[in-house]
Order: sequence, then C-alpha cells, then structure tokens
Amino acid sequence: MIKDIGQGIALALMAFFLGGLIFPKGIPWNREIAGAPVFETVDIEAVRAASKTGTPVLLDARNPTSYAIGHIEKAINVPHNVQEEIIREVVKQPEIIAYCSEPSCPDSKDLAMRLWKAGAKSVKLYPGGWEEWSLAEGLR
Repeated sequence: MIKDIGQGIALALMAFFLGGLIFPKGIPWNREIAGAPVFETVDIEAVRAASKTGTPVLLDARNPTSYAIGHIEKAINVPHNVQEEIIREVVKQPEIIAYCSEPSCPDSKDLAMRLWKAGAKSVKLYPGGWEEWSLAEGLR
C-alpha cells in the first residue's frame, strides 16, 4: 500500500524507467508478435469508395453506442466484446478495412489482429477513423 504521495511518485517513476528499459521503442504492437503482419493503412478516398460499393468490407470497431450515433455508410459494427461467431463470418471476406474513433484509438488494431488470428487474408486499417470521416463529410 502506498503511504504517501512521495512514495507513489517514486513508484511511478521507477515503473516509467523500467518500462523504457524493457520497451525502448515504446510498448510493442503487432510488429512484436512473431509472424504478425504490419497492417497496411488506407486513406479516406479508399474508405469513400468502400462506403459506396461495400467492397472492401468496412468494420467499425467502436462500441455500439458510438456506432448508433454515427458511422460510415455500409460499415458493420464489430465492437471489442463481439461474439466470435461474427468474427468467423467476417473473416471470410476477401478484403477488410477496420476503423475506430480516431488515430490513437487501439480498437481497430485489436480487431485487425483478431481477424488475422482467425485467418483473414487482407485486413487494412483506416487510421483517420470516424473523427476524420465525420469532419470530411460535414457530419460534425
């Protein structure tokens, strides 16, 4: 148990320092997992085309409430806690683009990893996410 603020700060600094020694380039994501792909990213134009045709399949990794408030046309909501049966169906698609709320949101990367582990052949990320899309489309 931390007895005072000084002890808490000392523990936080120690954790930060040790974290830098263990992960000198930052906390690893998919590049650090043996055999995992580095997911290709797509720009808003590729997403715009997919939203019109439905190909590649667009997957929204945000929670159902955020999806209900607004999402990219033709996107399918596949939140973090989605049932694996849905993942097994989506993974059959030849091309998939996953997105989240904004560039720093990890949910689309997590979804891409889950899809890759389930056997998806082509998963790409749209890093701009709902934030970029909604601004570009005048939805905010």
